[in-house]
Amino acid sequence: MQFPPLFGRVFVVSIAIGVLSPPANAERRNTAIYAPRTEYPLDARSRHLEGTGVFVLHLRADGSVSSVETVISTGYAELDQSGIEAFSKWRFKPGPKKIEVPLRFTMQGASVSGNSVGNLFLEARAAFAKRNYGETIRLTGRALKLSPDSAPIHALRGDAYWRNGDADDAIKEHSEAIRLQPSLANSYLIRGSAYLAKGEAEKSLADYDEVIRLQPDLARAYCDRADLEDDLFKQPEKALADYTHAIELDPKFERAYFDRGSLFFGRRDYAHAIADLTEAIRLSPKDLDPYAERALAYLRTGDRSRASADAQIATRLAPTTEMVQTRVLDLELRATAHEILEQWQLAERDLRDACHVDPASPDAYNGLAWCLATCPDDRIRNGREAVVLATKACELSGWRRAGIIDTLAAAYAESGDFDQAVKYEQQALQDSRLQARQRQGLEDHLRSFQQHRPYRQDLATD
Repeated sequence: MQFPPLFGRVFVVSIAIGVLSPPANAERRNTAIYAPRTEYPLDARSRHLEGTGVFVLHLRADGSVSSVETVISTGYAELDQSGIEAFSKWRFKPGPKKIEVPLRFTMQGASVSGNSVGNLFLEARAAFAKRNYGETIRLTGRALKLSPDSAPIHALRGDAYWRNGDADDAIKEHSEAIRLQPSLANSYLIRGSAYLAKGEAEKSLADYDEVIRLQPDLARAYCDRADLEDDLFKQPEKALADYTHAIELDPKFERAYFDRGSLFFGRRDYAHAIADLTEAIRLSPKDLDPYAERALAYLRTGDRSRASADAQIATRLAPTTEMVQTRVLDLELRATAHEILEQWQLAERDLRDACHVDPASPDAYNGLAWCLATCPDDRIRNGREAVVLATKACELSGWRRAGIIDTLAAAYAESGDFDQAVKYEQQALQDSRLQARQRQGLEDHLRSFQQHRPYRQDLATD
């Protein structure tokens, strides 16, 4: 999945006792064609109030300012308001849609400083937009030493940790951002996703519900909540309603079509699955995921020609996201495309790469374990390694996911230990959330293991 840059061009300015200091860079200096000075309110000056803030100027097509957004407050409402009043009168050369401005009030009259909170925050946002999350974390760390109670800085740091695959630190930073500013919808959204990655369903649901309360028109919140309802709560009807509402809010939301298509696929409603996946491909033709999923849907309908064509496209495409969690899904789906084409070694390679990309992902270990336990190709299967990998996947998921426990049972069966295979299959069947079709599949596996027959996957019928 692709993530667009979050912010526009940066223009840097500093205030020293009401005097506008020039930007450090000539190109940025030429961006503004009219920039009246910001007044230092007399009352604030007499009380020696100082502070640094960051503002986003939203621009019209002609370069005039349509609105001013306070991203980081100076800490004083009167200083913020003075900045907003001045920035509202600024004018820029036509082109950019947003300009970020750090604003500094100080009794010493200092100019732009690389150590100022505002500049560090803007540098961190620029690093984030370039997908340099390690640098974002470093810069926000410096900024927080100067301004430890800044909710936006904690939130940006949490976003960087999340994109870097660190769910625990993402939760920590966004929790602090929420404590400081309880109305930050994005912090609830990212923290909810991090809780979902850790399998903490109730906490995840509470955060998604709060996002929707704060921002009821945010399509992504409904899509993320639907993922939770489908994957962990096994509530497909609620998930379907949320996916559909997300699409109604944003008809160009590719992931909502893909996720709803996956839900239809899981219900064996292949016609609706193919329709949604086809729309996802139209919206994002370089994303391998919907091609791989549609290939499998075509295979299940008996259309091997179309399945092969989609699988070939999927195997030629590379993962387009740097985000750890999504990259794992990309590699798993590309592995499925290789399996459709009976390219078993290439499928195994992608699944091993997924484990390397995110060593904390139960799904990555589960995918590789399933391949090693059930692959039709004798050269690929390795029951002992599959047991190790599936056990790790169960531990990472807290032994709460029936599908992963089923993989462990299949791994023991492949290794020849059918007593353990039966034990764990029976454990998987104790999950009360299983849908009828899922329960039937696990019962079929149990009967095979009781008859001392290991399981072999068949993508056309599984």
